[in-house]
Amino acid sequence: MFMNLRRLDLNLLVVFDAIYAERNITQAGHKIGLSQPAVSNALSRFRHVIGDELFVRGPKALLPTRRARDIAGPIHAILTELSTVLDDAPFDPRTAQDVISIAMVDFFETLMLPRLMAFLDKNAPGIRLRLIPSFGRSIDYLDNGEVDIAIASFGHPPDRFGKQTLMVANYACVMRRSHSLATQTMSVKNFAQARHLLLSPKGDMRGFVDTELAKMGLARQVCLTVTGFLAASEVLLQTDTVMTAPEPVADKLALHPDLIKLPCPIVAPKDHMRLDAIWHKRHFGHAMGQWFLQTLAEIAQQITGPETPAKPA
Repeated sequence: MFMNLRRLDLNLLVVFDAIYAERNITQAGHKIGLSQPAVSNALSRFRHVIGDELFVRGPKALLPTRRARDIAGPIHAILTELSTVLDDAPFDPRTAQDVISIAMVDFFETLMLPRLMAFLDKNAPGIRLRLIPSFGRSIDYLDNGEVDIAIASFGHPPDRFGKQTLMVANYACVMRRSHSLATQTMSVKNFAQARHLLLSPKGDMRGFVDTELAKMGLARQVCLTVTGFLAASEVLLQTDTVMTAPEPVADKLALHPDLIKLPCPIVAPKDHMRLDAIWHKRHFGHAMGQWFLQTLAEIAQQITGPETPAKPA
């Protein structure tokens, strides 16, 4: 180990970190101010030191090997901490140049992302976002350094993670105005008898609604699962299906004149009514991370109002 450290040029860590974030040699060079040949040469040297290929060519981008994924998080944390120690200048979002990787659910993408990008475009143009679907793997992504932050509903993550609740929302039903349920008080029974559309990032055919109905001896028919709210909107407009969604999302969908939002007769468990941000304390505790979390909190409050402030946990 010590022989490797004596041979190791710190700049190789910087190059690796940039390639891991960008998944592209040329873009990594732009990020750290090196030419494409210089980045390629540095990667070749680091491969020799590590004894692993680190990245292989994919159809659209470089793909990290298992070894690269294992070392990416610790290397990013080391560079971040070292930068904090050596840099006396406070973090300035107006001049900062960095990429923040986020594992997210469609709830965040639909409600918060447009406002977040508008804010960054005006106040932090050098901060770029890299989004990937969480697919229920947020903890793994954070542990191996694949992402900086994860946004979904989390109960009690392990102690190595920080957590901030961005918003708390009730659930509502969305359907087209011509649906037979749109003109009547919706009971649990006729709700269960309807055909349902389920937003399911992992493709599961069951959600919390099914669990709650089962406690009452009832079941519903989920005729379609989708991974995003955009597809859901188009299906709702053309079929007699019902979707249960967080109320802020239901409000947005119901802006379409042919869709309507109604109260949901099923009460969601408390841990299904939140949008949380979690991050690895080792990787995202620096000034930029704290600024970004505060930005998320302020945008969440714009959506929900000051009566449901974002809370750290």
